[in-house]
Amino acid sequence: MKNHIIERVKDYIRAPFAFPGGYQKVLVMSDGAVLCHACAADNFRLIVESTRNQVPLDQWAADYVDLFLEGEPEQCEHCYATIHAAYCECQECEPGDEPGDEPEEVNQ
Repeated sequence: MKNHIIERVKDYIRAPFAFPGGYQKVLVMSDGAVLCHACAADNFRLIVESTRNQVPLDQWAADYVDLFLEGEPEQCEHCYATIHAAYCECQECEPGDEPGDEPEEVNQ
């Protein structure tokens, strides 16, 4: 079972977006934390070691990789980068009534 998880982490590092569709994937650790693609790649050896030899309260053990389709933006627990869901409705993802959000008119 643990080798299956490691294979999923390898796949996540190679392809952080699902095909087809291009939906963002996330790596969820055993303590519930989320890691971005870059941090998973940078810390792959720690993740593999901790996943194979799980120790209680080890924060580097991977639990699963899944599509991040809906919900509020998550924050990578390692680098604090914001990870947005595919169907995110936060202010950063949805254009609001702020100036500059209107499409530009093209004069012909």
